[in-house]
Amino acid sequence: MPVTPQASTEPAALAGYPHPVAFSIQIARNVAVQGLGLGMVVLMGLAVGPWPYVAGWTAVAIGALTIEHRVLRRVAEGGAIARRASAWAPALRVFATSLYALAALVLIAGGDGGVRLFAVALMTASMLHVLMRYYRSPRILLASLTPHILVLAFVGYGLTASALRHGHGLAALAAAFTIATFGLQFWSARGQLAGAWSELMAAREAAEERERAAEAANQAKSQFLATMSHELRTPLNGVLGMTQALMAEILTPQQHERVAIIRRSSESLLAVLNDLLDLSKIEASTLEIEETEFDLEHLVRGVAAAWRPIAAKKDLRFDFEIAEGAAGLYLGDSPRIRRVLYSLCDNAVKFTASGGVTLHVARNDDRVVFRVTDTGIGIAEADLRRLFEGFFQADSGPTRQYGGAGIGLAISAELTGLMGGGIEAASKPGQGSIFTLCLPLGRAWAAGGAPVVDARRGDADRIAALRVLAAEDNAVNQLVLRTLLAPAGIDPTLVENGREAVSAWEAQDWDVVLMDIQMPEMDGIQASRAIRARERETGRARTPIVAVTANAMTHQVVEYEAAGMDGVVAKPVDAKTLIEVMERALTRIPPSLPDSGWERATA
Repeated sequence: MPVTPQASTEPAALAGYPHPVAFSIQIARNVAVQGLGLGMVVLMGLAVGPWPYVAGWTAVAIGALTIEHRVLRRVAEGGAIARRASAWAPALRVFATSLYALAALVLIAGGDGGVRLFAVALMTASMLHVLMRYYRSPRILLASLTPHILVLAFVGYGLTASALRHGHGLAALAAAFTIATFGLQFWSARGQLAGAWSELMAAREAAEERERAAEAANQAKSQFLATMSHELRTPLNGVLGMTQALMAEILTPQQHERVAIIRRSSESLLAVLNDLLDLSKIEASTLEIEETEFDLEHLVRGVAAAWRPIAAKKDLRFDFEIAEGAAGLYLGDSPRIRRVLYSLCDNAVKFTASGGVTLHVARNDDRVVFRVTDTGIGIAEADLRRLFEGFFQADSGPTRQYGGAGIGLAISAELTGLMGGGIEAASKPGQGSIFTLCLPLGRAWAAGGAPVVDARRGDADRIAALRVLAAEDNAVNQLVLRTLLAPAGIDPTLVENGREAVSAWEAQDWDVVLMDIQMPEMDGIQASRAIRARERETGRARTPIVAVTANAMTHQVVEYEAAGMDGVVAKPVDAKTLIEVMERALTRIPPSLPDSGWERATA
């Protein structure tokens, strides 16, 4: 007795075929059920007919069903043979249906009431099997059902004739009406199934189209953010570069305060830009966590040192505590940890009007626990539940006292999750807040049991004597580079594109090349590849190349590394970071290995 496997989506291999199978074939289950059905047919057949005929029918039925299942398996697997197999499947089903119709006819003709009831059930199951498989193709469905239709017509004719012979006209009409109604209902079910399938396919196509549109929109958003990042960082590079230069000069207290305000405002704008970019990368699942070695106490003291002066301006104390046993070298993403701590300290200082803030660090088994406690305004219970949602602000009305984009804590929660840790907040209105950051950080030790120490240190005394080639097409950025390098005694040679950089490199030896990425004629990546290729061809010593660019996302940095660059400094350029990356690029230990000693730095 054939029973239809559960319907599913159409196999991809059948797309566009003239008569595709309308469900995903569950072969093992189908064979088991059909085996049970065949067994029942054999038992009923032995009750009404000679066993040789039953055995012959059984052998033919098993052979037909086996071949059909193999053909359907080929169709489901796809490939070149699937098209030919899909053409054979309907013919095999017509043949199998004919075998079941023949069996039903014999059982009806020679059996008693129970056997005849089984024969009707057999035909019904076989017809449903065909209906579920070929309801989208009326011609194949009709061809497959024809044997059963003929049997039903024969039975109906016999019943009608018998009723008429006995003078029961109403009974004769009822028999014909019953068979006709069965046929109409069956065909109506076919139409409903076909309509439902068409709606399902239309819904799937619409969903796929929406998915493609969403992917395109996401790509457009990523491209937009990358472009805006570059366009915003370029003027910010000029603003921050010049403010760094001004603050290094002799200024009156009033001038120094004004320049400091310009710098802080620019840095705040840069922080918002970085938050938006990080949030976008987190949403797109493209932000990567990089595990490096760092000194925990040094990192946290740096955070405290950054926020203590800001707290002091509000007459707040900012205390830092590190528990015994927590200090030392660890492995983790120190820039991301610093970013989260900055966000927590920023909120603590921002929302505290009196008292102070405490940053406490302790170690609990294999985890490091950072706790930021403040005596600020506190947070309502209802707001605590939404505190780590993007763009949520507890004070979001038009009269709000505190600034911010409302994404710092959301990014902190996401970064913490990516690092395998957790972050939570506890607070009551008017009683301050406690933010707890817990991260799984392993210790870093050298083979001899001593902490690892970075032995590569730049020689500041020889910086001033460096021959520096800088490729930069923007006039403002050229001035910024020259201004930031001047205090170190460096007077860079400036060119305006990658082609000029390659020509200048060919003309003489350079100690380091500072390479912008987006330039006319030849970009920085192409220029770096050209220089590395010429080094291999001529045997010339490797010249360190440092990317100085507004495009400093993780996937872009990987591309720079592949092009042969030795470091990257993100715009806006920080003078200290620029010098440090140049020093590291100059002191790379194995110059013959282009991928070693890679440094990633962001301003």
